[in-house]
Amino acid sequence: FTAPKNAEELLSRVHNISSSKHRFTWIASNAWATSHIVYQFNETAAGLFGITPVRQHLDDFHAYISQLTTKSNVRNPWFPAFYSAYVDSQRGASALLCDENANLTCLSSYQQGATVPSVIDAVYTFAHALQNFLTENCEKPTLWHNGNNTCRGQKRELNGSVLLEYIADVNFESPTGNTVSFDKYGNPSKSADDIVNYQAVDINGVRQYRFEIVGRWYHQTSDGYNITEALQLNNNVTLQFGISKNTQIRLDPPVFTCRQCVHGEYRIIVQFSCCSLCQPCLGSNYSDESNATSCKNCSMVGEMWGNNPLNGSNACIQITETRLDFSNSLSIVNVVISSLGIIFTTVAAVVFSIFWNTPFIKASGREQMVLILSGVASSFISAIIYVSPPSVGVCVLQRFGLWFSFSLMFGALLMKVTRVAGIFLARWPTRLRFATPRYQILFTLLIVSVQIVLVGISIAQRLPNVSRILRMNSRNTLDTPTVVVICNTDPLALFIISIFYESILILIATALGVLSFKYPANFNEAKFIAFCAFALLAIWTAFIPPYVYFTTQPMQEYQSATISLAVNLSALSLLACIFGPKVYLVTFHPEKNKKRRVNNSRCNSKLQSTQAGSEISIDVAKANTLT
Repeated sequence: FTAPKNAEELLSRVHNISSSKHRFTWIASNAWATSHIVYQFNETAAGLFGITPVRQHLDDFHAYISQLTTKSNVRNPWFPAFYSAYVDSQRGASALLCDENANLTCLSSYQQGATVPSVIDAVYTFAHALQNFLTENCEKPTLWHNGNNTCRGQKRELNGSVLLEYIADVNFESPTGNTVSFDKYGNPSKSADDIVNYQAVDINGVRQYRFEIVGRWYHQTSDGYNITEALQLNNNVTLQFGISKNTQIRLDPPVFTCRQCVHGEYRIIVQFSCCSLCQPCLGSNYSDESNATSCKNCSMVGEMWGNNPLNGSNACIQITETRLDFSNSLSIVNVVISSLGIIFTTVAAVVFSIFWNTPFIKASGREQMVLILSGVASSFISAIIYVSPPSVGVCVLQRFGLWFSFSLMFGALLMKVTRVAGIFLARWPTRLRFATPRYQILFTLLIVSVQIVLVGISIAQRLPNVSRILRMNSRNTLDTPTVVVICNTDPLALFIISIFYESILILIATALGVLSFKYPANFNEAKFIAFCAFALLAIWTAFIPPYVYFTTQPMQEYQSATISLAVNLSALSLLACIFGPKVYLVTFHPEKNKKRRVNNSRCNSKLQSTQAGSEISIDVAKANTLT
């Protein structure tokens, strides 16, 4: 499929390479299939198959062309050059019969060109399209202005797009006998092409070359949509496929063996090709048979992938799972921290139980301290659960344990500092009713119950379950991926509400602690609560960016490790700030853990506060309420 000049160059190169002679069977487009180029390279072009419009002999055209000579056809300035070129292309004995005063039909090799009917049909197509345009858009009689391509009363401007519309709508009987119309794709509604074969014929020992019509291709469209195509072969003509190197005419078609597609490949039908193209089954696709027309998909079997995903797979393999377990380095770090935290919590619990009835422990609000200590212990246990291998049970404990632990810790801490601040801000020395341990525990449980309700709503909206996420290879998405096994998380809205709720608890506790700066030293834990709050703020500020990063990146299994580490550090900071000073004092300074010592400190604090002109009246009777 090329222009005549390119075809001539190609045939010339092949003709000049002796090792390539008679090597090809040519299939030529109608642009050069029957042109004079073929006659220049008879031996090389022999066996050529070509497509050409159906040849028709038109008597009217023959009569017209017969009267044209270089002397008579003076109105066409290009005719002399055409005449010379045509005669030169038909060089031979017949060419000697013509002179400059003869017409083209004097050549014995003359015949009407195959494209003559098509050219006539094309000219009449334009004529009918223009006539239809003038009829519909111009007033009668028609007055055409050549200067600006308009007519009198013109309704539409004539341009290429408009003319194309009228060409597509023509339907007429041409002088050639053809009915000319077009389908919706712009193709002729009815057409036919001859299939010709350039053959060598031995006549009286002399080899000559000529075209033989070996078949015809029909194309017809009805209603602009229904296409009918048919191939009719001429069985009376023996096909030729060129001349062999020993100058024998080849009657057998060339044999070409196509490569068979092996396992791991599938074949694609290639247009205008005798053979299919073998393509590898990549990624999750595979092929376990030869010459497969399509690939099978491993994902239909389960979590499987091709065994050779980058070059072509012939079987499926199981995709490797990755999950957070106790063999992971981050899990080991978290388990070690949690274990140490549980040990420290146990030590604090033992110390508190030993000194349970001593003045200092009693004054610290021991019931609330037990609740805080329980929350700290459950936080360390939750941190271990977060790095445990995912299962439905582990996912439930993760969702429940984290928020229960935090609400218990922060709720008990809030009630503790509220009790201290409430007693010293009261205006009477009597014992406050809601400062008793019973009410403190009740209020703490109410705070925890609110968080439990939120957790319940979260579980109802999204049941805890194990999620399996297919993580593709970032360098090549066709390469074997990994299945990430993690627990699903809270709905985003409820996660934000829970974070906000816990933040409110710790902020209120911090504010009340700051208001207690001027209270007696033995009951003033404001600085420790402040240190704890600042530590929690720093921890979660530092850990939120990594958590968000692991959410957006293909490293979802490290989200749990991030939360586990943040929970561990939060519980450790609370344990160190709230319980550390008390354990140290009762263990290494028992002399300060006496009632007289405590009362003296209260009085000294009252004196110092009064001397400083403080407006807060601190009464020993109020202080006794704590003990």
